[in-house]
Formats: sequence, structure tokens, C-alpha cells
Amino acid sequence: MLRISTGALHLSSSDLTTPKTLWGATFRLFLLTIAFDNFPD
Repeated sequence: MLRISTGALHLSSSDLTTPKTLWGATFRLFLLTIAFDNFPD
């Protein structure tokens, strides 16, 4: 789970450099929030 989350965060930080993908990055972070809520360490 941690490895998947790290990969998603990396993609999000890359998307944030391009304004047109900002919504996609925000949505991905939203999914990460759900993932952390469902799978706490």
C-alpha cells in the first residue's frame, strides 16, 4: 500500500507542474486520502 501511495504522490507532484492537469492531481490526492483512511499504518 505504501509503495502505491508513494507512486501516486510522485505522479501528483509531476501533474502539479502543468495547470491543465491540476484537477487530475487534486482528484488523485482525494483518492489517496480515502486510501489512508481505509488502510492506516
